[in-house]
Amino acid sequence: MVILIIILLLTLLLIMGKQIFGKWLNPLSIYILPWSMMLILYDLNFLRYYELTSMTWLVAGAALFSFICGILLIKILHKPSDSVKQYVFVNNVNILKYVIIIFASIGLIDVIVHWSVLFKMYGSLPGIIIHANEIYRLRIENKIPGIIPYLVGFSYSAVFFAGVYSAYRGRITMISVFPLLDVVLKEIANVGRSGILLAFLIYLLSYFFAGHVLKSAGKLQRKKISIRTQILSIVTVIVILVTGASVVRSIRGTYENFAGASKALSKTRGGLVITPSIYLYFSAHIGVLNQFLKDQNVNKGFGENTFLTAYSILSKFDLVERPSDYQDGYRVPFWTNTGTYLRELIEDFGYVGIFVFPFLLGMSAMFSWFRLSEKKDLLSLVLLTYLSSIIGISFLMMITRSGIWTISFSVVLITAVLIPMLDTIPVRNSESDY
Repeated sequence: MVILIIILLLTLLLIMGKQIFGKWLNPLSIYILPWSMMLILYDLNFLRYYELTSMTWLVAGAALFSFICGILLIKILHKPSDSVKQYVFVNNVNILKYVIIIFASIGLIDVIVHWSVLFKMYGSLPGIIIHANEIYRLRIENKIPGIIPYLVGFSYSAVFFAGVYSAYRGRITMISVFPLLDVVLKEIANVGRSGILLAFLIYLLSYFFAGHVLKSAGKLQRKKISIRTQILSIVTVIVILVTGASVVRSIRGTYENFAGASKALSKTRGGLVITPSIYLYFSAHIGVLNQFLKDQNVNKGFGENTFLTAYSILSKFDLVERPSDYQDGYRVPFWTNTGTYLRELIEDFGYVGIFVFPFLLGMSAMFSWFRLSEKKDLLSLVLLTYLSSIIGISFLMMITRSGIWTISFSVVLITAVLIPMLDTIPVRNSESDY
């Protein structure tokens, strides 16, 4: 019964989003699709999860309602602009290519340094693989000496521009693959997977949002791009990132033998993509929120999760105490520690946070959508893409607590302001596919 209600609500909200935004891919669909997937997977109960309380449903519903209200308010107040802007993102597409190469190269420096540190610590690739769990623990405790913090954020910045560049070309190119490989190699060194999910989301969002604008403005460089070619490009990205995540899972030796798992789920042990741990990763977060809401000690310092990077910077000057990078875990009944962005909003701002932040997020997303449609500039694309990344990962966590997200957003934002100045410099506009 719960699944039927979720599917019905999902269908209605997808149609509502199409009516409001005019496109199927929009901030509302980006919000509701992963949340619906998580709730359906949780209710399927392939792992014997605890039953969700009415309070959990109320909190999740209130946040969704507030998000929709924020969207509708800007929709109602918006007055369409009569101005027609011919300049779309860049005049010279090669500028995007150079930006991708520069940023991905900076990120590659971090990757090389990180792997060099690991080889120095463990002597060989087999030694690194054998000690993968130890590396994971040391990384969480910030005890791996010699690595360069946050520099890989430039790789994620390059991923954003790779999405835009791919939209111009109508398909993924060799240049676009460069930053994606950076991210995969970095996450394998980190023995982590969340960064791969973030890169995947940033790439897809920038690709599709830029593609919508370019198509409407008649600015696509290649007029006849088949649907098959576009699908093949997206599949290529998925294969690269899923392969990286699978490598991380295999070397980390992720626990797959969950007690009480259904027979159907148990049969997926050893699978390449779908395994019990992957099912847990995409379904358990609402259960953690459920257990968290039962906890009486729910408050932290003001904004410690939402503005974690700012707290981290201030702590270096002894102005504040540095908050932990990782959340306390709960058993659902299997231990995990991410409880959707709603857990972190409540910790940061109390229960008022589940009303105010989603409302402002919906307003900002709707405003950025209109701004991009009318101005067709890189700055608007940056705002919409990174706001949508917050929305898309909200089922997992508040992504702004990630230093990588913050650094990447800052770098891309500054670059989006500078590119129009550089775009006045005449450069030969090559039709190269690289």
